[in-house]
Amino acid sequence: MKNKLILLITILVFISGILVAQDYTTLKTASKKTLQAYNEATKQIMLDNYSQAILSMEALTSKEPRFIDGWLLLGELYKEAGNYDMAKQSLEKVAEIDATYSSKGYFFLAQVSWQLDSFKNCIEACEQYLSFTDISKQRKTQAEQLRSNAMFAIEAIKQPVPFDPVNLGEAINSDAPEYLPSLTGDEQVMVFTRRIGNGRNQQEDFYWSEKQDSNWTYARPLSDINSPYNEGAQTITPDGRTIYFVVCDKPGGYGGCDIYTSTKRGQKWSEPLNVGAPVCSNAWETQPSVSADGSTLFFCSTRPGEKVAVIYGLR
Repeated sequence: MKNKLILLITILVFISGILVAQDYTTLKTASKKTLQAYNEATKQIMLDNYSQAILSMEALTSKEPRFIDGWLLLGELYKEAGNYDMAKQSLEKVAEIDATYSSKGYFFLAQVSWQLDSFKNCIEACEQYLSFTDISKQRKTQAEQLRSNAMFAIEAIKQPVPFDPVNLGEAINSDAPEYLPSLTGDEQVMVFTRRIGNGRNQQEDFYWSEKQDSNWTYARPLSDINSPYNEGAQTITPDGRTIYFVVCDKPGGYGGCDIYTSTKRGQKWSEPLNVGAPVCSNAWETQPSVSADGSTLFFCSTRPGEKVAVIYGLR
């Protein structure tokens, strides 16, 4: 009788452990109905129908609140849609269900916390992400840089300086994000990056504007340089005749992102050329900036041996 009682207690403890371990469901343990709904949402993503995918995942997580992969996908979808508040809530739900389940969840959480100016949460999410061992070198570098940026932001806020920016208006700004502007030496021509499209089909292209009677003309695409690939950060020489810029994932390059150059001949820009070694490498090069005299090019690179992107200067 005593042995039977011990056996019964052992079985109950074992079953209890299983129940605790199965407190939530994953893609591996979810029901066929749950997986079918999840897969339908991923099909909508492939069709670039992000709004429908979000609606599908909202409905699914409402019915299956312990489906952790559902919250993870919903958080990523919200992030891609720019709904950072809802993304943060969804990704925090992932951590609440199981704090050790997904490194990716913390990476996304750090990104959306940064977008929300929630710098303390950004730092915490970065540190959680960096505690995982299954992270890529590239994302590790990005998380370290993001954490550093958030730390700087916290300190900078404590020491505010006068800052009164003036919006350049609809000639330059649109519903799409505009960033990374550069000016010619006489400040009469501006080149900047505009990100167009939605979701995973977002595309970065260059636009330019010139000043006429103290006003900027409506920005036009830099069509001689723009391509199906992402043209990101750029810098134009003071005389406005040469531009250095970054292109990512273009065939024939040295690494994931390389620096290219183009020269203005008359009113046309020449075919972009990869600047090659020693500027480009099999690492990731970005953020070119040319000196005032046009003789030195500064840029960032994640070259071997560096924990974060460092700045190089080449004449």
